Amino acid sequence: MTSLLDDVRTSADWIASALDSSGYRADFSPGSLHDVERFMTEHSNPGTAVEGGLLAAGLGARLFGVGCYVGETVRLSLGGV
Repeated sequence: MTSLLDDVRTSADWIASALDSSGYRADFSPGSLHDVERFMTEHSNPGTAVEGGLLAAGLGARLFGVGCYVGETVRLSLGGV
């Protein structure tokens, strides 16, 4: 069984790869958070996934991954653990 911390890093890495392959910068730099915001804006309307968008399938796992990515980006930028 993996720990939550392992799941966080695995999910962050997974979504970073997915974002990158879809044309969004996802290099865990603070500037990449602009691309995460662009991704969310392009693939969701307030409270719902855009039909046919990248959040239309697997929404829970993808949102968890995005949250993990944002958290890891902030943590790495500030030197947290």
